[in-house]
Amino acid sequence: MQHTSGIYNFSNIRYAQPPTGELRFQAPQSLKTDRTILTGEDGPISLGWKINSTYVNASEHATPLSPAQVPLPIPHESEDYLFLDVHVPEKTLFDRNKSDGAAVIVWIHGWGLTMGWKDAQYDPAGLVAQSLLQIGKEVIFVALNYRKLGAFRWSGGPSLQSDSTANASLLDQRFALEWVQQNIKSFGGDPKVTLTGESSGACSIFGHLTSYGGGNGPVPFQQSLTQSSCGFAYAPSVSDIIFQSFLKTAKVTSVQEARALSSEELRVANYVQVSGSQWSSFTYGQRIASLTAVASTKYLQPSSLMRAALTVIDFEFVCANTALTRAVDNCTYNYIFAVPPALHTGDLNSTFYTGPTQPQDPNDQAAVDLQRWVSSFAVEGRPAAKGTEVFGEYWSDGMVQTLALTGVGREVDPAVAKRCDFWFEEFYK
Repeated sequence: MQHTSGIYNFSNIRYAQPPTGELRFQAPQSLKTDRTILTGEDGPISLGWKINSTYVNASEHATPLSPAQVPLPIPHESEDYLFLDVHVPEKTLFDRNKSDGAAVIVWIHGWGLTMGWKDAQYDPAGLVAQSLLQIGKEVIFVALNYRKLGAFRWSGGPSLQSDSTANASLLDQRFALEWVQQNIKSFGGDPKVTLTGESSGACSIFGHLTSYGGGNGPVPFQQSLTQSSCGFAYAPSVSDIIFQSFLKTAKVTSVQEARALSSEELRVANYVQVSGSQWSSFTYGQRIASLTAVASTKYLQPSSLMRAALTVIDFEFVCANTALTRAVDNCTYNYIFAVPPALHTGDLNSTFYTGPTQPQDPNDQAAVDLQRWVSSFAVEGRPAAKGTEVFGEYWSDGMVQTLALTGVGREVDPAVAKRCDFWFEEFYK
């Protein structure tokens, strides 16, 4: 446990058994009773891949690394990885038996479905502080780890499921969310959780919202916020091809043989397979087989680069979110992050901004406004920011909030245009 800036951080709380040995590639399992007191220091790092110059050069040319080129593991890298952190404001913790409980934000990190960990870069202290300043109420922030080992953590298909569990990452996340439901009151929290995520973390939320076809009871969260989300998933037949490729790379022929490999052998195989994927080809996630026909007829931009870029933007992000909005009768709050350069995941630095709470710089002010939206949505169920235009629902007129250096505005969602209808008719069914 650590205590900084009026926030207690309960680090590296184990929420499931280590997914090792016979539990490798299986669904997460409940903990056994253990009275050992853990310090929470030196949390494990994802057994995934890490970006470096060697990887970038290989990926740029879609040339897989050889096993000898794979970087050495970094300290604390491990398969024993199913931990979470709970960040609790001091007053909330000490008053935990005197109130109904503070709002809870659970964060699912991104990084392309192949890398990253819960506390890799971002500090929630600024977000927690803005909640208290904005609406006079504190929030608890929870960040979780989940398995990121290539083809085994986000795959389906008959070969995998014959002796393993599909989509282990989603099951890990669900297990952590159930842990929060059962234990967050002990920290002073309200189990009515707001689930948040960026990039592949947002893709995960799409998975939870549609999990089990709605036939497995309510999801273990109250509402969700998806940032820079995704399109659709591979068909099982494609997942099976990817999975077989992974087995070949690992020089085994079955899940059982892969289960007997060392962590290092699996790590190397994962690196080799991912390195053979060019940027945007989405080895373990979503992809477009060909851009040519769609880009040349649906996106009449002056350059082929812009046509391809807009195609990917709509397919992977804009129209996917619009499809989700339509699925819930437009009862959502949507925003466009227009702070330059406004690239994918560009709103992360603003979400986790830790600068002055009353800033003068336009970039900092945009970050504060975004944090106020997020925290007020978590606490009150509706995003708001003092001194800015009311954040209305999307509804049938397709209105979205915009966040730019010039301030907060409101406009018709560009995705309302008919260009998204193509994706809805052909893919989002």
